[in-house]
Amino acid sequence: MKFFGNGKIELNHNSIRNYMADMLIMSAAPAAVSVYYYGWRAVLIIAISALTAVICEYLACAITKKENSLSDLSALFTGVIIALMLPVSVPLWMPAVGSAFAILVAKLPFGSTTKTPFVPAAAGLAFLIICWPTGMFKFPAPGAEVLAASDPLFVSETSLAGMLKTGNSLSPDWFNYFDVFVGMIPGAMGTTSMLVCAALALYLLIRYPDRWISSAGFVAVCAFFAVIFPRVMSGRKMSLVMELASGMLLFCAIFLITDPATQPASLISKLLYGMSAGALCMLIRYVGPYEDGSVFAVLLINAVWPVIDPFIEKYLVSSGKHKKEKPEKKERKKSKKAFLKKKKEAEING
Repeated sequence: MKFFGNGKIELNHNSIRNYMADMLIMSAAPAAVSVYYYGWRAVLIIAISALTAVICEYLACAITKKENSLSDLSALFTGVIIALMLPVSVPLWMPAVGSAFAILVAKLPFGSTTKTPFVPAAAGLAFLIICWPTGMFKFPAPGAEVLAASDPLFVSETSLAGMLKTGNSLSPDWFNYFDVFVGMIPGAMGTTSMLVCAALALYLLIRYPDRWISSAGFVAVCAFFAVIFPRVMSGRKMSLVMELASGMLLFCAIFLITDPATQPASLISKLLYGMSAGALCMLIRYVGPYEDGSVFAVLLINAVWPVIDPFIEKYLVSSGKHKKEKPEKKERKKSKKAFLKKKKEAEING
């Protein structure tokens, strides 16, 4: 990874590979939770999604005679992340469709991993939500017998995001807080545990503090909206817990907002990028047709930020540098005046 004089970052193969390797290591934790709660079907969905992403990139690049980027692990990462954002009850063809769309439509037409204007995993999941919204929001109870949503015996449970959409609230007792903390709630199979997300956020802070800034801005704005504009009548505290723990909010903050190809360069831009995405996420939740729109917020901020970022770099980052330079100029002027004064005194006394 190289830094240029204008603050832009050149992403090379090694830096992308190292980052994706770290993200895959991090994804092992929510994958383990999903397997613990849902068993073999979770393993199958992850395997299908990951293999589809890898195979699609390999075959598409082979047909078009382009060099593939399988060695940077981005295709594998995309497949795994899409799987973890799915309900375990989806048909087994659905993770394959989502991963194929992410690679063939959202990534490869734009070139390499570093040139994609959208986060491929977010695009793949958004495609599935738009095409099959009913199936994407049918969640079984954790620990229950795993069945496909099409099975006549399947029982769909209401997720926290679904409860918020209808204005319903959890009762504010210790057991409910504990279940939310450990992820013992209906939801996308790898996104429900606040404990796991907190651990991953800490790891991200240690490994990539500059990328963590975007995640922190995203979550902070979502928390602000949850407290100031609660959607439940059981209090602001419960609103905060339910909003942050519901849907894919924390998962997107950790795995999607931090995407190296779409993140801006400067720290100020990173913070504002995350905060803007958080505002969009909550706006979509409040007025959108789906119970959760976190991935749509990611895609929207991917689309508009290249237009906004130059103004931030020009008026905020550049002005900040200018202010830092002013004291140095003042010191130089003082030194020059002192030197001329001493020279003049020496000439008079001479």
